[in-house]
Amino acid sequence: MSGVVSIGQQSVQQTLADATRAYAGQGKRFSTALLADASLVSESSIKQYMGGTATPGLPAFLRLLAILGPEWGNALTRMAGYELVPIAAGDVTTYALNNHAAELLKQIAAALADDGRIDHLEEAELAPLVEDMHATSGAWLARRVER
Repeated sequence: MSGVVSIGQQSVQQTLADATRAYAGQGKRFSTALLADASLVSESSIKQYMGGTATPGLPAFLRLLAILGPEWGNALTRMAGYELVPIAAGDVTTYALNNHAAELLKQIAAALADDGRIDHLEEAELAPLVEDMHATSGAWLARRVER
């Protein structure tokens, strides 16, 4: 299994503890009580995460991520060689790009299904979809270059 990263439970718990202590606790951005209340995770669980004795399940992790932000989550995702990037309103996601590509291919297939070619009327109907796909893929690529 080439490319598989070995990440142990102890290292995950310690990384989570360090990251959480950077944001929560006495004198930090969040008290443990406030973080617990905001995330719907018990304060005792928050303290266990901070002490390196437990890790959250995925729903709790995502709620904490929404509150603490991508830098907190990046402490963990960097262990696997990735970083989280917030999606701003209007950003083109991979899913949006795939959706545009699928719609364009569907329309091209429909045009070709009749007679095996795309005539001038079908080309005129496809032109806006092609332009939209071009703009979408350009925005998607630009976002990758910014990273």
